[in-house]
Amino acid sequence: QRPMRLPPPRTPTRAGYVADPSLVSWAPFTYAEPYVRRSAAREYARTTLSKLPPLPPLRVVLMGGVAAGKGTIAPMLSQAFRVRCIGVGELLRGETRARRARGVEASHVMAAGVLLPDELVLQLLGERLGGGTDASRNGWLLDGFPRTTSQAEALVGGSWAELRPDAVVLVERPDELAR
Repeated sequence: QRPMRLPPPRTPTRAGYVADPSLVSWAPFTYAEPYVRRSAAREYARTTLSKLPPLPPLRVVLMGGVAAGKGTIAPMLSQAFRVRCIGVGELLRGETRARRARGVEASHVMAAGVLLPDELVLQLLGERLGGGTDASRNGWLLDGFPRTTSQAEALVGGSWAELRPDAVVLVERPDELAR
């Protein structure tokens, strides 16, 4: 057996292994200038992507236990998917700040530490997500809903079709991480 010849070590003045020019079978690669790449991307978007049918807006429900990190991950997911992040608690606080009858009723129920009636929550969400709102056009991510079994059944059942999600994300946190 012949001993294997190793290439000479790399030094500051000499590169490591350099292939024999007769072995190189490809042309040297260089990137196009940025303005050329941008114009090619614009042209592709104008000619090809514009002919594709638009995707329907994405509807996501974010579920998880208390302190699982839903409120932390919701803004990240909404930005990644370019959808409106809607928290049920924020909607209820907005109704209360606006001093609407529904908000005043909700504040009294919340102050007592009781869950709100399902019909009230579903009605509030239906108004926010349906019709010509930004959430219905661009999609939505629900944070803090459903809280009860009947809300979950309404979500996947037929009574509130505009609330039916395309995806459900379950965020779990091990109990050891709770403090």
